[in-house]
Amino acid sequence: MGSYALARVSGSIEGVYLWSTDGATLDWITSELNRYIPSYTVKEVYNLPSGRTYEYWIANLQCRHDDVVALIIKLLCLRGWEPFAIESGTVYLKLK
Repeated sequence: MGSYALARVSGSIEGVYLWSTDGATLDWITSELNRYIPSYTVKEVYNLPSGRTYEYWIANLQCRHDDVVALIIKLLCLRGWEPFAIESGTVYLKLK
């Protein structure tokens, strides 16, 4: 049985919510965002008790939250992730 890494991306007028079972991917995404929107901020970071990051709330996106969601999905797809579901504006992706 294979293992999967999972991610979830959604946006709202306040910012973008990014969740993943792969903390390294989260860190990579936020570093890539810095190239496109240097003024963004990570408003909240959630960690597991082990200290491993699993969730970011990203804000100060200059009202470009929809563009940022699309950019994050594109960046993930370029690294082998694939969307498998969309529900109420949230895109779910997996990496096999």
